[in-house]
Amino acid sequence: MPKPRQLQTVVDASVTEQPQWMPWPLLSFLSGVAVALVGWLVCTGLATIAWFGASSTAYTAIVGNSTGVWLLAHGVPFHIGETTVTLIPLGLSALQLWLLALTSGAVLRSQVKHAAAPGHSWVVPLRIWALTAAGYLAFALVLALVTSAALFIAIAGVIALTLCGCALGARHYLAHLLPRVVNRSLAGAGAGLLTMLGCGAVLLTVATLLGWNSMDAMEAELGIDAAGSPLFVAETLAWLPNALIYGISFLLGAGFMLGPDTLVTLSGVQIGFLPALPTFGALPEPGIQPSWLMLLLATGIVVGAVSALVAVRSLLDEDLIKVTLVSGLAGLLTSAFLLALGWLASGDLGADRMAGFGPRLFELMLVAPILLTLSSAATGLLRWFLYQRRQIVTEEATTQLRGEKRDTQT
Repeated sequence: MPKPRQLQTVVDASVTEQPQWMPWPLLSFLSGVAVALVGWLVCTGLATIAWFGASSTAYTAIVGNSTGVWLLAHGVPFHIGETTVTLIPLGLSALQLWLLALTSGAVLRSQVKHAAAPGHSWVVPLRIWALTAAGYLAFALVLALVTSAALFIAIAGVIALTLCGCALGARHYLAHLLPRVVNRSLAGAGAGLLTMLGCGAVLLTVATLLGWNSMDAMEAELGIDAAGSPLFVAETLAWLPNALIYGISFLLGAGFMLGPDTLVTLSGVQIGFLPALPTFGALPEPGIQPSWLMLLLATGIVVGAVSALVAVRSLLDEDLIKVTLVSGLAGLLTSAFLLALGWLASGDLGADRMAGFGPRLFELMLVAPILLTLSSAATGLLRWFLYQRRQIVTEEATTQLRGEKRDTQT
């Protein structure tokens, strides 16, 4: 009896593979334009809602001001009348950063999926960043030319923002290209930075609850109507990360300044001229502060410990020198990121007494690297010794158990 023929189905890879619906260079360029457009529409849309409640103002001025705020998120000074604002709304910058990471990461995954040869290369993310930055920059330059803003600052701000956003979107891809020591150090620094932002958020929440009555009274004096409420909330959220960074500087002992006459530190508070904004109602009472507030310096130790624990989590079988290097580098990178954010969060809301808002960078530069690096390195060493001690105890127990089993058998 003849054997039945086995039917073999041949599947063409070109049929099963889903083709790209758009060439990736064009997709990268358009994603950059789209991200910039979305951010600008958010600013303009909220300003338009507020304009309905104050229609006496020309709409072109509303659009011009909202465009200036959007450019300010990229470091471009915002001129409104005779006043120049340089305090970057980091909340709006963070929104743009998140959208860039989202879109560039999607383009990268699509490019890797349809790549002819598997593997990782620096060329792929760099090309995606270059094309994304080109689309974003094209939109930003049009707005800068229309509003007569500083072109070179706009170009530098867009390049820096798109580079950070695309790097964030390609973080998993880049992890295959970086050395393991750098990967673990960056992971620890990221965990430390998130922990520090969380501590700043807790401090800001407590300060808001304690100063709620003052903030409520200031808001009532402003007389914000229903049309202006969304814009007021958006402006508060736009500068909220700045307040978080000020709180972090306060927790680490460096403190911050709100103009030349207002200084807030753990040891004392001096309040000078400030605009009647509800946010400033959360400031503590002026004068010498309680000595127990110095205990808040332990925040830096906690942050350094978290950085080290995350950094050395998968390196405990390595030698002592590598663990020390990685944990110390994680704390140092955390402080470097914090100093960069502190510099970005500094600026002016105007001239004279409205100039000089931000953390005290010199004091922060002295405190943060030492506190975070030492606590991180010490935690990494302690974690390594505890792990090695546990391994020794486990091996001794295993050896003893084997010996007892051998004696029982004999």
